[in-house]
Amino acid sequence: MLRAKKSIKWNFNLKNISSFEKHIEKSVPFYKNCHFIFLSLSDFFIQKNSRIIDLGCSSGNYLSKLYDKNKFDISLTFEGYDAVPEMIKFCKKKYNKKKINFFKKDVVNINFKNSSLISSFYTIQFIKQSKRQKLINRIYNGLNKNGAFFFIEKVLSENSETQNMFTQIYNEFKIKNGISPADILKKSKALKGVLMPLKSSENIKMLKKAGFKNIQLVIKYGQFEGWLAIKNN
Repeated sequence: MLRAKKSIKWNFNLKNISSFEKHIEKSVPFYKNCHFIFLSLSDFFIQKNSRIIDLGCSSGNYLSKLYDKNKFDISLTFEGYDAVPEMIKFCKKKYNKKKINFFKKDVVNINFKNSSLISSFYTIQFIKQSKRQKLINRIYNGLNKNGAFFFIEKVLSENSETQNMFTQIYNEFKIKNGISPADILKKSKALKGVLMPLKSSENIKMLKKAGFKNIQLVIKYGQFEGWLAIKNN
């Protein structure tokens, strides 16, 4: 997760980070399923003597699962990055027995050299749009040949009619999971000017401009989409 602007009280502390995953499962459709699918896909791309990087690692859950799946290969390096210091502190404490490195760092300034797998789940949507293309370019350039970028984002619909439909469906999903309408409204206000999703076509355009030619939509549910982008050259 990325820290919001100082003027907006959108933050996490160590008290509620411990229940962060449960909260996300209630507010993000198919959260665990997305992890399962992309964990399965990771088998096709992880290369020996390479880096495995998770951007916006939040509580470290997905990166920890990647580590558990590949810990037998001591040539691999696992790295999680997040801009929220409380998240990094939490991860270092929770996974201190695992060989995973966690860093508090702005993801736009990371050197991705020698990476075979880079993941970004619900993170780039918080970065200023003027910086996103540069970040995607750096990801592409840092990936090894035949490496992959796993990319999940909340997206805007291509037209207002379906955007309204998807927004209503998403709100119904959260209410069904016990999130009150008041809390939904409160979070929506807090994320104004912080969460800045693009249209699906705009995200794909960024990937292509960076150099990715093999781009596959893996997951689609209303406002949420997950892509697999492979560096073939």
